[in-house]
Amino acid sequence: MITQKKFFIIVILSALVYVGYFAWSATTHSSNLSLENKKAKINISANNLLNNYNTNEDQANQLYSGKIIQITGTIKDITFLNDRTTIILNTQSKDFGVICDLNKNQENNIKNLYKNQNIIVKGVCKGYLKDVILLNCTIEQETNE
Repeated sequence: MITQKKFFIIVILSALVYVGYFAWSATTHSSNLSLENKKAKINISANNLLNNYNTNEDQANQLYSGKIIQITGTIKDITFLNDRTTIILNTQSKDFGVICDLNKNQENNIKNLYKNQNIIVKGVCKGYLKDVILLNCTIEQETNE
């Protein structure tokens, strides 16, 4: 009996390590893929996206999570932490917004960006943690209106 329990535990732990490695690998490697030539499946404003997650997170995950979406919004902040560039888009919520983690190939595109600028960003929606998170983002359009 003890041998069967040990074997079962080893199999379960091995499976968890295997799944964890592939999940980490997919996330790490997909952040380097360019979305510039990929078409967004959904176009939505930053405010509507956050409202949809606040209203019904499960339904919003079904609609957006894992999909390439195009977001229209106003820049609240631009950060350069941990060798990553992130644009945070404003929403009607004072505390929460849409976090757009930019692809490395976008470094030249951020030079002329500024707070309160209207912008269109495309990225892969990863879900919601009070802010909506988009990864591997590209800047689709900058406007000065």
